[in-house]
Amino acid sequence: MRHRGTAKADSGPRTALAAAAESGLGRIVERARQLAALDERLRRCLPAALQAHCRMGNVAPGKLVYLVDAPTWVTELRRHAHVLLDAAAAAGIQAGALTIKISPAPAPVAAAKPSPSLSQATRDALRKTAQSVADPALRAQLLRLASVAASPDPARSRAASATGRAARQPGTSAGERILQEKADSRK
Repeated sequence: MRHRGTAKADSGPRTALAAAAESGLGRIVERARQLAALDERLRRCLPAALQAHCRMGNVAPGKLVYLVDAPTWVTELRRHAHVLLDAAAAAGIQAGALTIKISPAPAPVAAAKPSPSLSQATRDALRKTAQSVADPALRAQLLRLASVAASPDPARSRAASATGRAARQPGTSAGERILQEKADSRK
């Protein structure tokens, strides 16, 4: 006996909607699919500029509920209400009214700024400079700056450390290594 919501052993990968349908949410998934198909059909009747700013929210008894992303589109959609209601009637939906609600589109997620990172050579140079400074406040700031973590990108960290190891020679300062690297790059 197979329990509801379990997949057959020989079935391939399932989509999220198929899994939801099998888990007892089938009626909800089917309703969402029907609304999406009706929304697509009805929106084709609207001007292109308006299509991008509205979507069907629901079909309630006797009315269509549409969502727009800004108040300016409420007026524009009202001007086309008869087109939507006629198209709904042609699709077999008996709706005599159109309800329009404002539902702003979700704000795009801002990409997190990468945190600044310092190479090991730079951190070493800051620590060395801090040791030679007499002012305790400046020394503390330099040491705090030197404690900034290395790059979180492992590939960059490996490349930077490999480059640093190759360029480091006993008795050379960070400034001397930088000058040497510039000279090498000009060759």
